[in-house]
Amino acid sequence: MAGKFSIEAIFKGNDQISKVIASIEGRAGKFAGGLSKGLKEIASTNDKIIKGLSDIAKKAAVAGLAVGAIGVAGAINVGTVGADFEQAVSGIAAVSLTTVDKVEDLRLKALELAQAGKYSATEIAHGMEELGRAGLSNQEVMQGIAPILAAATAEGAEFTETAENITSIIKGMGLGFDQTARVADVLTVASAATKSSINSLGESMATLAPTARQLNVPLEDAVAMVASLQDVGLDASVAGSAVVSMLNGMAKPSDEIAAKMKAMGVSFRTASGDMIAPKLVLEQLVKAGKKAGGNLDQVAFFADLVGLRGQKAALNLKELFVSGKYQELTKNLGDVAGKAQQMADTKMDNFKGDLTTLSNTVDTVKIALFDLEKGPLRGVVAGTTSWVKANRQLIVADVEKFIVGVADALPKIVIWGERIGKIVLVVGSFMLAVKIATGALAL
Repeated sequence: MAGKFSIEAIFKGNDQISKVIASIEGRAGKFAGGLSKGLKEIASTNDKIIKGLSDIAKKAAVAGLAVGAIGVAGAINVGTVGADFEQAVSGIAAVSLTTVDKVEDLRLKALELAQAGKYSATEIAHGMEELGRAGLSNQEVMQGIAPILAAATAEGAEFTETAENITSIIKGMGLGFDQTARVADVLTVASAATKSSINSLGESMATLAPTARQLNVPLEDAVAMVASLQDVGLDASVAGSAVVSMLNGMAKPSDEIAAKMKAMGVSFRTASGDMIAPKLVLEQLVKAGKKAGGNLDQVAFFADLVGLRGQKAALNLKELFVSGKYQELTKNLGDVAGKAQQMADTKMDNFKGDLTTLSNTVDTVKIALFDLEKGPLRGVVAGTTSWVKANRQLIVADVEKFIVGVADALPKIVIWGERIGKIVLVVGSFMLAVKIATGALAL
Protein backbone atom coordinates (compact mmCIF):
# COMPACT_ATOMS: atom_id res chain seq x y z
CA MET A 1 0.00 0.00 0.00
CA ALA A 2 1.35 3.42 -0.99
CA GLY A 3 2.77 5.42 1.89
CA LYS A 4 2.77 2.34 4.13
CA PHE A 5 5.64 0.25 5.43
CA SER A 6 6.04 -3.25 3.95
CA ILE A 7 7.85 -6.06 5.67
CA GLU A 8 9.77 -6.73 2.47
CA ALA A 9 11.07 -3.14 2.35
CA ILE A 10 12.13 -3.37 5.94
CA PHE A 11 13.96 -6.65 5.76
CA LYS A 12 15.26 -6.65 2.17
CA GLY A 13 16.17 -2.99 1.63
CA ASN A 14 19.56 -1.42 1.12
CA ASP A 15 21.68 -0.54 4.12
CA GLN A 16 21.19 3.19 4.60
CA ILE A 17 20.66 3.24 8.34
CA SER A 18 23.70 5.49 8.81
CA LYS A 19 21.98 8.20 6.77
CA VAL A 20 18.98 8.05 9.04
CA ILE A 21 21.14 8.39 12.14
CA ALA A 22 23.06 11.30 10.61
CA SER A 23 19.80 13.00 9.73
CA ILE A 24 18.56 12.72 13.31
CA GLU A 25 21.81 13.91 14.80
CA GLY A 26 22.23 16.74 12.31
CA ARG A 27 18.75 18.25 12.09
CA ALA A 28 16.15 17.59 14.78
CA GLY A 29 13.45 19.33 12.82
CA LYS A 30 13.62 16.74 10.04
CA PHE A 31 14.27 13.64 12.11
CA ALA A 32 10.78 12.14 11.70
CA GLY A 33 10.66 12.72 7.96
CA GLY A 34 14.23 11.56 7.47
CA LEU A 35 13.55 8.43 9.51
CA SER A 36 10.46 7.59 7.48
CA LYS A 37 12.30 8.07 4.21
CA GLY A 38 15.34 6.21 5.43
CA LEU A 39 13.39 3.18 6.59
CA LYS A 40 11.63 2.90 3.24
CA GLU A 41 14.99 2.75 1.47
CA ILE A 42 16.59 0.23 3.81
CA ALA A 43 17.94 -2.84 2.05
CA SER A 44 20.33 -4.36 4.52
CA THR A 45 20.33 -7.51 6.51
CA ASN A 46 17.72 -7.96 9.20
CA ASP A 47 20.26 -7.79 12.00
CA LYS A 48 21.59 -4.47 10.77
CA ILE A 49 18.07 -3.07 10.50
CA ILE A 50 17.25 -4.06 14.07
CA LYS A 51 20.57 -2.73 15.34
CA GLY A 52 20.02 0.52 13.47
CA LEU A 53 16.54 0.96 14.83
CA SER A 54 17.87 0.24 18.30
CA ASP A 55 20.50 2.92 17.90
CA ILE A 56 17.93 5.38 16.63
CA ALA A 57 15.64 4.69 19.55
CA LYS A 58 18.45 5.21 22.02
CA LYS A 59 19.58 8.43 20.37
CA ALA A 60 16.02 9.75 20.17
CA ALA A 61 15.43 8.92 23.82
CA VAL A 62 18.63 10.64 24.90
CA ALA A 63 17.89 13.68 22.73
CA GLY A 64 14.27 13.89 23.85
CA LEU A 65 15.02 13.54 27.54
CA ALA A 66 18.28 15.44 27.92
CA VAL A 67 17.75 18.26 25.46
CA GLY A 68 14.00 18.58 25.71
CA ALA A 69 13.31 18.04 29.39
CA ILE A 70 16.45 19.62 30.80
CA GLY A 71 17.06 22.30 28.21
CA VAL A 72 13.59 23.58 27.43
CA ALA A 73 11.75 22.70 30.64
CA GLY A 74 14.69 23.81 32.77
CA ALA A 75 14.89 27.15 31.03
CA ILE A 76 11.16 27.65 31.38
CA ASN A 77 11.23 26.74 35.09
CA VAL A 78 14.13 29.07 35.88
CA GLY A 79 12.54 31.78 33.79
CA THR A 80 9.17 31.45 35.49
CA VAL A 81 10.56 31.62 39.04
CA GLY A 82 12.81 34.53 38.17
CA ALA A 83 10.12 36.39 36.25
CA ASP A 84 7.59 35.99 39.07
CA PHE A 85 10.05 37.47 41.55
CA GLU A 86 11.02 40.25 39.17
CA GLN A 87 7.36 41.16 38.76
CA ALA A 88 6.79 41.12 42.55
CA VAL A 89 9.74 43.49 43.08
CA SER A 90 8.28 45.79 40.44
CA GLY A 91 5.08 45.80 42.51
CA ILE A 92 7.00 47.04 45.57
CA ALA A 93 8.47 49.88 43.54
CA ALA A 94 5.11 50.74 41.98
CA VAL A 95 3.19 51.18 45.26
CA SER A 96 6.11 53.13 46.71
CA LEU A 97 5.99 55.47 43.68
CA THR A 98 9.63 54.84 42.90
CA THR A 99 11.77 52.78 40.54
CA VAL A 100 13.02 49.22 40.84
CA ASP A 101 16.61 50.29 41.49
CA LYS A 102 15.39 52.24 44.55
CA VAL A 103 14.08 49.07 46.21
CA GLU A 104 17.19 46.96 45.65
CA ASP A 105 17.69 46.71 49.44
CA LEU A 106 14.22 45.17 49.80
CA ARG A 107 14.86 42.81 46.90
CA LEU A 108 18.03 41.51 48.56
CA LYS A 109 16.25 41.24 51.92
CA ALA A 110 13.49 39.10 50.37
CA LEU A 111 16.10 36.72 48.93
CA GLU A 112 17.87 36.54 52.28
CA LEU A 113 14.71 35.78 54.26
CA ALA A 114 13.53 33.19 51.74
CA GLN A 115 16.59 31.04 52.45
CA ALA A 116 15.73 30.73 56.13
CA GLY A 117 12.02 30.12 56.37
CA LYS A 118 8.61 29.06 55.13
CA TYR A 119 7.93 31.63 52.43
CA SER A 120 9.44 32.06 48.99
CA ALA A 121 11.17 35.23 47.87
CA THR A 122 8.19 36.05 45.67
CA GLU A 123 5.73 35.66 48.55
CA ILE A 124 7.91 37.86 50.75
CA ALA A 125 8.10 40.49 48.01
CA HIS A 126 4.29 40.52 47.79
CA GLY A 127 4.17 41.06 51.56
CA MET A 128 6.60 43.95 51.18
CA GLU A 129 4.27 45.42 48.58
CA GLU A 130 1.45 45.29 51.15
CA LEU A 131 3.64 47.15 53.65
CA GLY A 132 4.41 49.72 50.99
CA ARG A 133 0.68 50.22 50.44
CA ALA A 134 0.36 50.93 54.16
CA GLY A 135 2.82 53.78 53.77
CA LEU A 136 5.98 52.21 55.20
CA SER A 137 9.32 53.51 54.01
CA ASN A 138 12.04 51.16 52.79
CA GLN A 139 13.71 51.36 56.18
CA GLU A 140 10.46 50.57 58.01
CA VAL A 141 9.82 47.62 55.72
CA MET A 142 13.35 46.34 56.35
CA GLN A 143 12.74 46.64 60.09
CA GLY A 144 9.26 45.15 60.19
CA ILE A 145 9.29 42.38 57.58
CA ALA A 146 11.04 39.74 59.73
CA PRO A 147 8.60 39.95 62.69
CA ILE A 148 5.63 39.77 60.32
CA LEU A 149 7.22 36.80 58.57
CA ALA A 150 7.69 35.11 61.95
CA ALA A 151 4.06 35.74 62.92
CA ALA A 152 2.77 34.31 59.64
CA THR A 153 5.01 31.25 59.97
CA ALA A 154 3.96 30.62 63.59
CA GLU A 155 0.30 31.02 62.61
CA GLY A 156 0.61 29.06 59.37
CA ALA A 157 -1.22 31.91 57.67
CA GLU A 158 -0.98 33.53 54.27
CA PHE A 159 1.88 36.01 54.47
CA THR A 160 0.31 38.95 52.66
CA GLU A 161 -2.87 38.67 54.75
CA THR A 162 -0.82 38.67 57.96
CA ALA A 163 1.09 41.76 56.82
CA GLU A 164 -2.19 43.53 56.08
CA ASN A 165 -3.67 42.73 59.51
CA ILE A 166 -0.59 43.83 61.44
CA THR A 167 -0.17 47.10 59.55
CA SER A 168 -3.87 47.91 59.89
CA ILE A 169 -3.73 47.44 63.68
CA ILE A 170 -0.60 49.59 63.92
CA LYS A 171 -2.31 52.41 62.06
CA GLY A 172 -5.64 51.98 63.87
CA MET A 173 -4.01 52.10 67.30
CA GLY A 174 -1.92 55.11 66.36
CA LEU A 175 1.39 53.29 66.85
CA GLY A 176 4.61 53.83 64.96
CA PHE A 177 5.91 51.20 62.59
CA ASP A 178 8.84 50.77 64.93
CA GLN A 179 6.26 48.85 67.01
CA THR A 180 5.76 46.19 64.30
CA ALA A 181 7.60 43.49 66.26
CA ARG A 182 5.52 44.22 69.38
CA VAL A 183 2.23 43.98 67.47
CA ALA A 184 3.31 40.79 65.68
CA ASP A 185 4.32 39.16 68.97
CA VAL A 186 1.10 40.18 70.78
CA LEU A 187 -1.15 38.87 68.00
CA THR A 188 0.81 35.63 67.69
CA VAL A 189 0.66 34.83 71.42
CA ALA A 190 -3.02 35.85 71.72
CA SER A 191 -3.88 33.66 68.76
CA ALA A 192 -2.02 30.70 70.25
CA ALA A 193 -3.63 31.12 73.69
CA THR A 194 -7.27 31.46 72.52
CA LYS A 195 -9.65 30.26 69.84
CA SER A 196 -8.74 33.22 67.69
CA SER A 197 -6.36 33.79 64.81
CA ILE A 198 -4.31 36.72 63.63
CA ASN A 199 -6.87 37.21 60.89
CA SER A 200 -9.86 37.18 63.26
CA LEU A 201 -8.07 39.46 65.71
CA GLY A 202 -7.35 41.82 62.85
CA GLU A 203 -11.05 41.85 62.00
CA SER A 204 -12.06 42.61 65.60
CA MET A 205 -9.39 45.27 66.00
CA ALA A 206 -10.44 47.01 62.81
CA THR A 207 -13.63 47.97 64.71
CA LEU A 208 -12.13 48.44 68.16
CA ALA A 209 -8.82 50.21 67.41
CA PRO A 210 -10.13 53.77 66.87
CA THR A 211 -12.11 53.72 70.15
CA ALA A 212 -9.28 52.04 72.05
CA ARG A 213 -6.88 54.64 70.72
CA GLN A 214 -9.14 57.50 71.86
CA LEU A 215 -9.56 56.03 75.35
CA ASN A 216 -5.85 55.17 75.72
CA VAL A 217 -6.51 51.45 75.99
CA PRO A 218 -3.12 49.71 75.52
CA LEU A 219 -2.70 47.32 72.62
CA GLU A 220 -2.30 44.32 74.92
CA ASP A 221 -5.59 45.02 76.74
CA ALA A 222 -7.53 45.71 73.56
CA VAL A 223 -6.29 42.46 71.99
CA ALA A 224 -6.94 40.55 75.23
CA MET A 225 -10.56 41.74 75.30
CA VAL A 226 -11.44 40.65 71.76
CA ALA A 227 -9.37 37.44 71.98
CA SER A 228 -11.10 36.49 75.25
CA LEU A 229 -14.52 37.10 73.74
CA GLN A 230 -13.68 35.02 70.69
CA ASP A 231 -12.50 32.31 73.06
CA VAL A 232 -15.99 32.08 74.59
CA GLY A 233 -17.74 31.91 71.23
CA LEU A 234 -18.27 35.42 69.86
CA ASP A 235 -17.20 35.77 66.26
CA ALA A 236 -14.65 38.36 65.25
CA SER A 237 -16.97 41.14 64.10
CA VAL A 238 -19.31 40.76 67.09
CA ALA A 239 -16.42 40.75 69.57
CA GLY A 240 -15.02 44.00 68.25
CA SER A 241 -18.33 45.84 68.06
CA ALA A 242 -19.42 44.53 71.50
CA VAL A 243 -16.35 46.00 73.21
CA VAL A 244 -16.87 49.31 71.38
CA SER A 245 -20.50 49.41 72.55
CA MET A 246 -19.43 48.62 76.10
CA LEU A 247 -16.83 51.38 76.19
CA ASN A 248 -19.16 53.94 74.60
CA GLY A 249 -21.92 53.07 77.09
CA MET A 250 -19.61 53.54 80.04
CA ALA A 251 -18.50 56.92 78.66
CA LYS A 252 -22.02 58.36 78.69
CA PRO A 253 -24.49 56.51 80.94
CA SER A 254 -28.07 57.71 81.26
CA ASP A 255 -28.98 59.83 84.28
CA GLU A 256 -30.81 56.88 85.83
CA ILE A 257 -27.82 54.53 85.42
CA ALA A 258 -25.40 57.23 86.58
CA ALA A 259 -27.43 57.58 89.80
CA LYS A 260 -27.38 53.80 90.33
CA MET A 261 -23.63 53.68 89.73
CA LYS A 262 -23.08 56.46 92.23
CA ALA A 263 -25.13 54.59 94.82
CA MET A 264 -23.05 51.46 94.16
CA GLY A 265 -19.80 53.39 94.37
CA VAL A 266 -19.00 52.42 90.76
CA SER A 267 -17.20 54.77 88.39
CA PHE A 268 -15.22 54.35 85.17
CA ARG A 269 -13.68 57.84 85.22
CA THR A 270 -10.59 59.38 86.70
CA ALA A 271 -10.75 62.76 88.42
CA SER A 272 -9.66 64.39 85.15
CA GLY A 273 -12.45 62.72 83.17
CA ASP A 274 -10.36 60.04 81.45
CA MET A 275 -11.32 56.37 81.45
CA ILE A 276 -9.62 54.33 84.14
CA ALA A 277 -7.24 51.49 83.18
CA PRO A 278 -8.92 48.43 81.57
CA LYS A 279 -8.13 46.21 84.57
CA LEU A 280 -9.89 48.73 86.87
CA VAL A 281 -12.84 48.91 84.45
CA LEU A 282 -13.37 45.18 84.80
CA GLU A 283 -13.03 45.39 88.57
CA GLN A 284 -15.81 47.99 88.53
CA LEU A 285 -17.95 45.74 86.36
CA VAL A 286 -17.53 42.93 88.87
CA LYS A 287 -18.44 45.30 91.71
CA ALA A 288 -21.52 46.57 89.84
CA GLY A 289 -22.65 43.01 89.13
CA LYS A 290 -22.47 42.09 92.79
CA LYS A 291 -24.40 45.15 93.88
CA ALA A 292 -27.02 45.02 91.14
CA GLY A 293 -28.84 42.10 92.80
CA GLY A 294 -29.86 38.73 91.33
CA ASN A 295 -28.88 37.51 87.92
CA LEU A 296 -31.90 39.12 86.26
CA ASP A 297 -31.06 42.44 87.86
CA GLN A 298 -27.47 42.15 86.68
CA VAL A 299 -28.56 41.46 83.09
CA ALA A 300 -30.94 44.41 83.21
CA PHE A 301 -28.34 46.75 84.71
CA PHE A 302 -25.67 45.97 82.09
CA ALA A 303 -28.24 46.22 79.29
CA ASP A 304 -29.19 49.70 80.53
CA LEU A 305 -25.57 50.67 81.03
CA VAL A 306 -24.00 49.59 77.74
CA GLY A 307 -26.87 48.38 75.54
CA LEU A 308 -27.69 44.89 74.37
CA ARG A 309 -24.65 44.61 72.14
CA GLY A 310 -22.29 45.98 74.79
CA GLN A 311 -23.87 43.65 77.30
CA LYS A 312 -22.29 40.68 75.49
CA ALA A 313 -18.86 42.10 76.19
CA ALA A 314 -19.55 43.34 79.74
CA LEU A 315 -21.07 40.10 81.08
CA ASN A 316 -18.45 37.85 79.45
CA LEU A 317 -15.46 39.98 80.41
CA LYS A 318 -16.77 40.27 83.96
CA GLU A 319 -16.91 36.49 84.28
CA LEU A 320 -13.51 36.03 82.63
CA PHE A 321 -12.08 38.52 85.10
CA VAL A 322 -13.63 36.69 88.05
CA SER A 323 -12.18 33.39 86.83
CA GLY A 324 -8.73 34.95 86.39
CA LYS A 325 -8.47 33.98 82.71
CA TYR A 326 -8.40 37.57 81.53
CA GLN A 327 -5.60 38.48 83.91
CA GLU A 328 -3.60 35.44 82.85
CA LEU A 329 -3.90 36.40 79.19
CA THR A 330 -2.93 40.03 79.73
CA LYS A 331 0.05 38.91 81.81
CA ASN A 332 1.22 36.65 78.96
CA LEU A 333 0.73 39.44 76.45
CA GLY A 334 2.87 41.74 78.55
CA ASP A 335 5.93 39.56 78.06
CA VAL A 336 5.96 38.55 74.41
CA ALA A 337 9.18 39.96 72.99
CA GLY A 338 10.58 37.49 70.46
CA LYS A 339 7.77 34.96 70.97
CA ALA A 340 6.63 35.00 67.33
CA GLN A 341 10.12 34.12 66.11
CA GLN A 342 10.50 31.46 68.79
CA MET A 343 7.20 29.86 67.78
CA ALA A 344 8.09 30.10 64.08
CA ASP A 345 11.43 28.37 64.66
CA THR A 346 9.69 25.57 66.56
CA LYS A 347 7.11 25.13 63.82
CA MET A 348 9.79 24.83 61.14
CA ASP A 349 12.03 22.49 63.18
CA ASN A 350 11.03 19.29 61.37
CA PHE A 351 11.69 17.42 58.14
CA LYS A 352 8.90 19.12 56.22
CA GLY A 353 10.20 22.48 57.37
CA ASP A 354 13.66 21.52 56.12
CA LEU A 355 12.21 20.59 52.73
CA THR A 356 10.35 23.90 52.52
CA THR A 357 13.48 25.86 53.35
CA LEU A 358 15.45 23.83 50.78
CA SER A 359 12.83 24.51 48.11
CA ASN A 360 12.87 28.24 48.82
CA THR A 361 16.67 28.26 48.76
CA VAL A 362 16.70 26.49 45.40
CA ASP A 363 14.30 29.13 44.12
CA THR A 364 16.76 31.85 45.10
CA VAL A 365 19.39 30.08 43.00
CA LYS A 366 16.97 30.02 40.06
CA ILE A 367 16.38 33.72 40.55
CA ALA A 368 20.14 34.34 40.56
CA LEU A 369 20.48 32.38 37.31
CA PHE A 370 17.60 34.31 35.83
CA ASP A 371 19.21 37.61 36.80
CA LEU A 372 22.54 36.49 35.38
CA GLU A 373 21.24 35.21 32.07
CA LYS A 374 17.72 36.56 31.71
CA GLY A 375 18.52 37.79 28.18
CA PRO A 376 19.88 34.47 26.86
CA LEU A 377 17.17 32.55 28.70
CA ARG A 378 14.50 34.61 27.01
CA GLY A 379 16.27 33.87 23.75
CA VAL A 380 16.17 30.11 24.44
CA VAL A 381 12.46 30.20 25.16
CA ALA A 382 11.67 32.47 22.21
CA GLY A 383 13.82 30.40 19.85
CA THR A 384 12.23 27.12 20.97
CA THR A 385 8.77 28.60 20.57
CA SER A 386 9.60 29.79 17.04
CA TRP A 387 11.02 26.38 16.08
CA VAL A 388 7.94 24.54 17.33
CA LYS A 389 5.63 26.96 15.52
CA ALA A 390 7.59 26.62 12.28
CA ASN A 391 7.77 22.82 12.41
CA ARG A 392 4.44 21.98 14.03
CA GLN A 393 2.85 20.46 10.91
CA LEU A 394 6.02 18.58 9.99
CA ILE A 395 6.31 17.12 13.49
CA VAL A 396 2.68 16.03 13.64
CA ALA A 397 2.46 14.72 10.06
CA ASP A 398 5.70 12.76 9.96
CA VAL A 399 5.46 11.29 13.44
CA GLU A 400 1.88 10.23 12.72
CA LYS A 401 2.95 8.72 9.38
CA PHE A 402 5.74 6.79 11.05
CA ILE A 403 3.48 5.46 13.80
CA VAL A 404 0.82 4.37 11.28
CA GLY A 405 3.45 2.69 9.14
CA VAL A 406 4.82 0.69 12.02
CA ALA A 407 1.30 -0.26 13.11
CA ASP A 408 0.40 -1.51 9.62
CA ALA A 409 3.62 -3.47 9.38
CA LEU A 410 3.26 -5.24 12.72
CA PRO A 411 0.97 -8.08 11.46
CA LYS A 412 3.62 -9.07 8.94
CA ILE A 413 6.41 -8.58 11.43
CA VAL A 414 4.72 -11.17 13.64
CA ILE A 415 5.52 -13.75 10.97
CA TRP A 416 9.15 -13.23 11.74
CA GLY A 417 8.71 -15.06 15.02
CA GLU A 418 12.34 -15.38 15.92
CA ARG A 419 12.74 -11.60 15.65
CA ILE A 420 9.45 -10.44 17.11
CA GLY A 421 10.85 -9.92 20.61
CA LYS A 422 13.59 -7.64 19.36
CA ILE A 423 11.30 -5.75 16.99
CA VAL A 424 8.62 -5.09 19.59
CA LEU A 425 11.30 -3.92 22.01
CA VAL A 426 12.78 -1.57 19.41
CA VAL A 427 9.42 -0.18 18.33
CA GLY A 428 8.35 0.30 21.94
CA SER A 429 11.60 2.04 22.79
CA PHE A 430 11.32 4.34 19.83
CA MET A 431 7.67 5.17 20.55
CA LEU A 432 8.68 6.07 24.11
CA ALA A 433 11.43 8.30 22.75
CA VAL A 434 8.95 10.03 20.42
CA LYS A 435 6.57 10.54 23.33
CA ILE A 436 9.36 12.03 25.50
CA ALA A 437 10.55 14.33 22.73
CA THR A 438 7.08 15.57 21.73
CA GLY A 439 6.14 15.91 25.42
CA ALA A 440 9.16 18.09 26.09
CA LEU A 441 8.32 20.23 23.09
CA ALA A 442 4.74 20.58 24.27
CA LEU A 443 6.01 21.70 27.67
